[in-house]
Amino acid sequence: MKNSDRLMIADPSFEDWVGHHAPYDISILKAGDQVGLTVQIWAARVIDVDISAYAGRVSKIYTHSAWGRPYAVKRPLENRITTFCGSLFNLQHAALGYSRIKNRSAEVLGRLVRPFRYFLGPWIPPLLKRMFWHPGSFLMDFAPPALLDARKAWLARIGKSTGRQCGMVVGTLVHAYKRLTPPFFKRLVSHPVAWTSDLLPPIVAKMARAAISRLSIISPQVAYLPLLGNSRQEYFETVRAVAKSKPREGLIVFSHMITGFNFLAWAMIAKYCERRGLRAKILFRYPTAFLPEHRADIKIGRLLYEQCSRGGMVEYYSDSQVLSDHYREFLNAPVQTLPIPHMPALKLKQERNADQAICVVVLGNARAEKGFCEIVDSIQLLQDSEEHGFEFVIQTNNPDEEAASRLSDLDAIAGIKIIKHQAALTEKEYEEILSGSDVVLAPYHAEVYGARTSGVLLEAIAAAKVAIVAEGTWLAAELRENGSGIIVENKSATSIAKALIHVRDNFTQLQAEALAKAKYYRQKHGAENFLSCLLGSNKLRAPGPLRALIVFPFSDFFEQSTGATVRSGLLCQYLLSEGVEVSVVLPMQSTKVVHPRLVGARFFQYRENPTETDGFKALLRNPWRQRENYRSIWYTARSHSNSKNIEFDRALNRALRPNSVVLVDYPFDIDNVRRATRSYGNRISLTLHDLMGIFGRKGALRSKALAIELAAAASCDRVVTVAKQESEFLKSIGVENELIPNPCVVPRRGTSEPFSEPMGFHIEGDFALFVGSNHLPNIDAAIALKAVAKQLSKGGSRVKIVVAGSCLEAGVDEGFVSLGKVSDEGLRYLNENCLMFVCPLEGGTGASLKTIQAMGFNKIVLGTRDAFRGLNITNLVNCIVEESLDEYPRWIMEVERDPERFGAIGSSARDFAEGYDYRSVFRPQLAYIRQCAGIGAEAAKY
Repeated sequence: MKNSDRLMIADPSFEDWVGHHAPYDISILKAGDQVGLTVQIWAARVIDVDISAYAGRVSKIYTHSAWGRPYAVKRPLENRITTFCGSLFNLQHAALGYSRIKNRSAEVLGRLVRPFRYFLGPWIPPLLKRMFWHPGSFLMDFAPPALLDARKAWLARIGKSTGRQCGMVVGTLVHAYKRLTPPFFKRLVSHPVAWTSDLLPPIVAKMARAAISRLSIISPQVAYLPLLGNSRQEYFETVRAVAKSKPREGLIVFSHMITGFNFLAWAMIAKYCERRGLRAKILFRYPTAFLPEHRADIKIGRLLYEQCSRGGMVEYYSDSQVLSDHYREFLNAPVQTLPIPHMPALKLKQERNADQAICVVVLGNARAEKGFCEIVDSIQLLQDSEEHGFEFVIQTNNPDEEAASRLSDLDAIAGIKIIKHQAALTEKEYEEILSGSDVVLAPYHAEVYGARTSGVLLEAIAAAKVAIVAEGTWLAAELRENGSGIIVENKSATSIAKALIHVRDNFTQLQAEALAKAKYYRQKHGAENFLSCLLGSNKLRAPGPLRALIVFPFSDFFEQSTGATVRSGLLCQYLLSEGVEVSVVLPMQSTKVVHPRLVGARFFQYRENPTETDGFKALLRNPWRQRENYRSIWYTARSHSNSKNIEFDRALNRALRPNSVVLVDYPFDIDNVRRATRSYGNRISLTLHDLMGIFGRKGALRSKALAIELAAAASCDRVVTVAKQESEFLKSIGVENELIPNPCVVPRRGTSEPFSEPMGFHIEGDFALFVGSNHLPNIDAAIALKAVAKQLSKGGSRVKIVVAGSCLEAGVDEGFVSLGKVSDEGLRYLNENCLMFVCPLEGGTGASLKTIQAMGFNKIVLGTRDAFRGLNITNLVNCIVEESLDEYPRWIMEVERDPERFGAIGSSARDFAEGYDYRSVFRPQLAYIRQCAGIGAEAAKY
């Protein structure tokens, strides 16, 4: 928080002390005074309470409440206008409800005229409605029966196949338009105004853009204004208030009353603030069920909220973790959880006498959704059963229709003392009633308050009061964790009566528990903590398990067939075994079958958005250089593919949680990840895999790929490398990193079980094995092994060369067998039954995981230095290093003739591989996740 910051609280429903609008706003205003923050409240134009103590701090600007109810302003003409607008508002919503019931079709024309139905629906006669909304059906009403029968027979004859064929034709035409149309013509069709500006002189075009940008209220959002309805008044009133606020530097606009009435209006206000460099913070307190998704204004509002969240100037909040999770999905944007600002004074009552009645209070206006009818029934049950020792203080002001019908029943109760407050309570009266109570009764209905918060319960817990709430509500979860009281059945008067009797008989114990928990609760909530979370770096984090989010960039993660997928898959398996909740964001996978080691993780998939980048253009210009620079070309291409991929951002938002530690593989999507984690302050750990194939080599493309790696490393909290050479290189240029080598699965000694040969999978005699995925160095090595196999056959050796993996298609040659992709069972059979491993790699970019995996099977590994890159091996001790491919047949035949002589190398290789077992290699990752749990963005780096 800066000294120049000014917080403007926009609350159209601040008109009296009904509910918690005024206490919410006033508590923030008072806390702002204590920390030196200027706070101003934009309230209703008509306020029925005394606000003289806050003169100059509360501005009366709004003519409608957050629910669309017009205020009865004192000026006669304006009073008539607002009353008339309120009547129109009610008629519009009645027509909208009627249209939803009567019209369930998905016709395109019906969707186009929905805004007209919204405004003109109440006045259009039914016949004209049918003619306007459903012209085809309207004409069929006057058609002769013979024509109707012919139309029905024709529709049955063409069937659905013709519709699918038409869809394919249209899709082909659209695809052809996108691929074949010149960019100049596309710009002419899609952006005629921008295309016209291209033809203007630069100075004229610049002046025109400046003039358009000065149209602050209208410019790009003018098309949405008809959808606002009466909420356009709230939009214009807020925009005018922002424009009048001088100076604008440090201005923060905060709103916590977002409903279905003003949802789009505040999306447009957020966009307005973002375009002017002002910060907007919007809190959603009502369930998403209050926002009908089928309405056009809600759909447009959701898109605007999502767009605004990416700029960093607009942030979204809720006051419960459940609602935050719901709105994160609803808005496709990060939503943080804030404390509750209004906390009552902690005034403990004097010692109670044993015969003193329990004071039960029911706070808030009388509404059926707050369990008012069940409360009346429960008091009647207490009276009928002659249970004594209770007195009730009940607010009955502003009742809804169902609650008003039960007021007479409440008046008829004579055996129990009941004090009713028929007018809204002042701030002082409310605090006196709460502090003088013993029990707060709030059996709100689960259908409405399943995720919705309650200020009454929060204040009751903070005031150390015993509470009674209904099961299945947010109140029940909050009371169970932080308060003391009884949770009753939903909508059950009998359960409420039994709970009251239980509280009366065990009040001393329950009150002591409530007092113990209130002290911690007051530290968690409160206006000061609210402001620090809203304006500073302090984040309110919900307690929960350790969480890790893995961002993986390739579509073969489920297969677990390549080195990168195996490394991340083993990390996933290890974290799951240690009780960490693991989520993975990854592209749409090539298979739907999840590998067994990944079971238990949550997957969030997205469609990739490849684009033609500089790397692909360079490849098209210089195809003969593909073999030399293929990795750098692919790197530069992949690093831009998700920069504007909205599906990737949405998948990342769904997977992210405030206390997640983000583990990113490869640097491609680091900008998207940083943008997504900005609100929560998550820690980011980046693993770099392919540095060895980039640094120390010349070429513009390699330099660009290296720049991508280094820029990503500089923007993360922690950098992980997989090879010693990479770690030393980064340290030499000042980039701190932690070395976590590629892991393998080494069977524990003495625990291996007999493994049967997979069905239909048999290779006669001894064989040397090579395993490789579909990457250029692997393909080259597999092709080279064909020549080695022929030399072995000519030399009289019976050892075959077997290649497994997608580097070669399945096939058989002289002394050579290519199996293609094999199952996990087949690969295990090959590993355990081969004579040795061969790995004649002549290149590569990272530490070779296949090599360390092979060494773990107590076998000899013959390979080039590139095959052992990143590993601290010793030739003829734990492996055989041979650069010349012509010498491979000699080594293989020597192992064939005297395997016992080389057995010590295999045993030493296994001992070497045990140090790379994933259960020990990934311990630093688990330690980092545990260290980061609950740590905000301001914590020191790991």
